[in-house]
Amino acid sequence: GRLPASCEKRLGQLRRLGVATVVATGRMTPSARPWVVRLGGDGACAITYNGAQVVASEAVLLHRTLPLPTARRVLVWAACRGVYLQAYCADRLLVERLDEKATGYAREFGVQAIPVGDLAASLAQAPTKLLAIGEPEEICRWQTELGSVLRGEGEVFRSAPRFLDIMASGVNKQTGLRFLAKRLGIAPGEVLAFGDGENDREMLAWAGLGVAMDHAPETVRRAAKLVVPHAGGRGVAVVLKKLWLRNEFQPVTGDGSGGGPGRNLQDVTGSEDQGTDAPGGHG
Repeated sequence: GRLPASCEKRLGQLRRLGVATVVATGRMTPSARPWVVRLGGDGACAITYNGAQVVASEAVLLHRTLPLPTARRVLVWAACRGVYLQAYCADRLLVERLDEKATGYAREFGVQAIPVGDLAASLAQAPTKLLAIGEPEEICRWQTELGSVLRGEGEVFRSAPRFLDIMASGVNKQTGLRFLAKRLGIAPGEVLAFGDGENDREMLAWAGLGVAMDHAPETVRRAAKLVVPHAGGRGVAVVLKKLWLRNEFQPVTGDGSGGGPGRNLQDVTGSEDQGTDAPGGHG
């Protein structure tokens, strides 16, 4: 993915001012790390695995996993249905075999896929998440079927047209961002978030100023308080510039005090990373 130079320049100005820039992504932490450093600087916080993990540099601040019995039930369902699934455990990508989908995913996201054979039998610990990969029409069908498989013990949503994420119950980007904002002493009204994927909906609804790209699904656009043209990422740059010129950005103080949306915390890659984005493809 690419970001306009104007976006990266503005983010650099915000970092120097002391504003926290947070990448919120469906990617696993090792895959997201280069973008976290590039956009947020050394030691920046990030929300990865669609909110299941919150990290600061090498430290894990929050980690929520899908219960192992639930994960195994989903894996058995996938095997019976011929659905491709991969698991994420301890920042490792586990696959049954190195087929086209596994190697293609690993290559696209810069990670190593580890073949383990039968995933349901091999899984020894609760995974951070499971991911199904298929055609968009298959993803819609599987999403419906998984409702009865999970029995209320997990969440399932699309992070991209061909990706279906299975997470612990109550986990999404909003829960990760809410955890981090509370830790930093930042009120929801002081959060600016960008997004364009189904997995951004809760985050955009919660943030003081949630900004959706105009190509986002209708439910995501409705959840946002502002919709802007994507325009190759330039829509994000325009919003940042306008808020900058209005002097809306102030350093993180940790006391929760302050003015309007975006005053303390920017989830810039909630926008960039999710679709238009910097990391690209795995909102």
